[in-house]
Amino acid sequence: MADIQHKRVALKLKQACEETAAQAIAATTASGQASRIHGKNRKFGSRKEAMAAKIAAAKAKREAKEAADK
Repeated sequence: MADIQHKRVALKLKQACEETAAQAIAATTASGQASRIHGKNRKFGSRKEAMAAKIAAAKAKREAKEAADK
């Protein structure tokens, strides 16, 4: 009985952590600091994913700047 409860709690914790990680990645990308994503904190599994996020962040930042100038 306790084993089932432990598994349920572990599953809920895993889901919460995945949501938090997704939010952290989105916030980092949106803030334009994606150049720091791949490194010690390991928000992305590979350098390729980190570079894609960095490029997306730069594009978003550029578009926001252009929209603000108009």
